[in-house]
Amino acid sequence: MVKRRKVELMDSSIFGDLLKMIGILFAIAVVFFLAWFVTRAVAMSGSFSGRGKYFTVLEKLPITRDSYIMLIKSFDKLLLVGATASGMTLLKEYDADSVNLEDFKLEKQNFSDIFKTAIESTIPNGKLKERINSFSLKKKDGGGNE
Repeated sequence: MVKRRKVELMDSSIFGDLLKMIGILFAIAVVFFLAWFVTRAVAMSGSFSGRGKYFTVLEKLPITRDSYIMLIKSFDKLLLVGATASGMTLLKEYDADSVNLEDFKLEKQNFSDIFKTAIESTIPNGKLKERINSFSLKKKDGGGNE
């Protein structure tokens, strides 16, 4: 009889521990759900969306870790603004009606085209261009000796 009572006590303590663990896991799940819900509600409210009543951030380009260039539309103006941790600077102001944003779409180029254009524009008839051309011809011919 003593052994049976000891087994019952052991079973009830395991059951109690299991219930405590399930309760703790449920509480953690509720906290995560509330954090997710509050974050989603704040995002939907528009306070972090880059939109305001009179201003809209059209584009934000990071330059360094804590500095950005932003294109902001306000009423009938487009503002190009530089923003850092210490402040903001107006770089350029455009009339929104006279600027077509589709004109600013850049086409993607591969690196070799960009490099060739840069070399040709900086040193059009210089020795660097000749040297690069001769080097590329040697590579194509199999190396060759000078």
